[in-house]
Amino acid sequence: MGVDGSVHSKAAIQAVLNHPWPQGSEIRLVSIIRTLDTVIPAAELFFDTRSGAALGDVYLEAKKQLEIMASDLGHILKTCTWTADVRLGDIAEGLMTVAEEWLADLIIVGSHGRTGLVGFILGSVSQALVTHSPCPVLVIKHKDVDNPKDAKSDFKRILVALDDSYFSGVAMHWLAAREWDEGAQFCLLHVANHDLIETPEQTKMRHGEHETPAQHQRAIHAAGLFALKARAQYLAERMGHDRFTCKVVDGKPSKAIVDMSEKWPADLIVMGSHGHTSKALLALGSTTREVTAHANCSVEVVRVPHSLVHGQAAHGHEEERKHLDERVQIMDPPLPRDSKPHIPPGGLF
Repeated sequence: MGVDGSVHSKAAIQAVLNHPWPQGSEIRLVSIIRTLDTVIPAAELFFDTRSGAALGDVYLEAKKQLEIMASDLGHILKTCTWTADVRLGDIAEGLMTVAEEWLADLIIVGSHGRTGLVGFILGSVSQALVTHSPCPVLVIKHKDVDNPKDAKSDFKRILVALDDSYFSGVAMHWLAAREWDEGAQFCLLHVANHDLIETPEQTKMRHGEHETPAQHQRAIHAAGLFALKARAQYLAERMGHDRFTCKVVDGKPSKAIVDMSEKWPADLIVMGSHGHTSKALLALGSTTREVTAHANCSVEVVRVPHSLVHGQAAHGHEEERKHLDERVQIMDPPLPRDSKPHIPPGGLF
């Protein structure tokens, strides 16, 4: 979890304290001290950046304060283990480096609602994380910056944007493995993107010569709704019935997702880290960055966690990854409850 002492960071910490994490989860607080060369390109050409002694003092003091914070939080949330880590350099790169070294399952950061140069720099951190992070990223957004203690992460209304990509399938499995409030409701959303570029031959093959625009739209909506219901059935077998709503809307994916999050309304948006344009389903990809930037609620971008990355033989998850690869397709029938892939957020960063 990235912390920087800001009110948004404090709100994110409070949200973490309010969330029901699994017993024994480890939460690592990470603070990145920005050096001048990470703020101003080629700063060494204009400034003396070699003040090692002063920087060392700042580092030691930051580490001391962060360890105190970790200890205090450990007394509040006793079911989790709290540790501290201080790094020097670029914020986004530093957070991702620690995530790589520590094999984090989740990165948590607070969203800075600032404007101007500072807002641009801080906003670019979350954008870099949702684009390049080695694991899922949860961006906590809190509107009332004057009352960070009111921040919550016991999300009760979760909007899930799904397409037919592998990464969207991973998001679905991650959703099923997470701890959620008992009364939480989920809205599975498909955005019918009618701006897909295709040749007349492709259109004819897909929809026939005599299909009208209205028939074309109905066909896309029907295909999307059918796919979402298959996903809802899969999730219901694992998370309980009467918790899922399926919606199909038109428009630009990022705007449609943000609009639905406000209309429904949602406490959290969950979406896969990548997607691709398909015949009837939602296109994601860079949409995640736009949603993260413009949504008023918290956003969780699900990337493939370390435990399911090829080559992690030491963790004994090869069979799970193979199982996930086989089960990730959108039309899969529900699996027995005890056979779902286990993707526990056991190490939180």
